[in-house]
Amino acid sequence: MKELPGRKIKLKHRLMGVRSEESAKRASRSDNPEFYKKLKQWVYKPIFYWLEWEIWDYIEDNKLSYCFLYDEGFSRLGCVVCPFLCHGRNSKKLKMHMQRWPKHYVAFEKAMKKLWDRRWCIYNKRSGAYNYQCRETSFEEFLENWYKGE
Repeated sequence: MKELPGRKIKLKHRLMGVRSEESAKRASRSDNPEFYKKLKQWVYKPIFYWLEWEIWDYIEDNKLSYCFLYDEGFSRLGCVVCPFLCHGRNSKKLKMHMQRWPKHYVAFEKAMKKLWDRRWCIYNKRSGAYNYQCRETSFEEFLENWYKGE
């Protein structure tokens, strides 16, 4: 479940499948229920301390269905072209995603190139210099940093 679309559904209580094992940032969170005043909602994390093998045991023991992408070798699912997916263009995870959804990546990189050219890399006709609106000085550097999650 992604958080933003789920907020449109008015509930007093929400269960999240967040687990501490998934990342250091998640492990630093609490498993205690949290109340979000703005949403007027309690959020619970019932599987916070479950390990991945416990999840799979539960699925198998209860003969639950699951997304077929796990059978294709994906260990976590999220947004395609997510910057937190991998650690650079040469990562095994990124290559796997690019092979699975090649058109998404071609479209993403094409759109980001347009954005780079129009917004982040401004050519000054008077001086003949480029004014970069971000820290990267080339589109390739920008794209590499995106795929690193920077």
